[in-house]
Amino acid sequence: MLNNKLMKINNTSALHTYLKEKGLEYTEATVKQYWTEYRRKWQNQKRKEQKTYTIFCSKQEQAVFTKAAINHSLSITTLIKQSSLAYLKQQFLQIDSATISEIKQTLTLMYSSVIHTLDEERISQSQAIALLQKIESIEQTILLHIESPKLQS
Repeated sequence: MLNNKLMKINNTSALHTYLKEKGLEYTEATVKQYWTEYRRKWQNQKRKEQKTYTIFCSKQEQAVFTKAAINHSLSITTLIKQSSLAYLKQQFLQIDSATISEIKQTLTLMYSSVIHTLDEERISQSQAIALLQKIESIEQTILLHIESPKLQS
């Protein structure tokens, strides 16, 4: 079985090169050794380029992070990083793009419904204009709150 796998190894692959340089045969142990060394080198390189921080949270703090992460469709670590940077830059976390798209789609459907109702002559033109203006006002308010939400005390 190992010979079949050896046949499938690309002669230019990093694994093949590693085995050739070390003078090793293709075995489960040598493959495991290769991947262990590969992960170790990758981790060392990553540590040189980026800093890792560890924090400890109480159950209550974790619940707050979990709820916020779900609300923002982010992982907890991404939420902590983004919210910390936003706070330091005096900015706000943005709602995820899927939610913004859903809001815009709903507003577009509202516009279409009013125009369709007008076309069927179920409402007057003045009523349709009033409704469209109100929808536009709601849209502007929503987009303003998305772009620059107010701090809640």
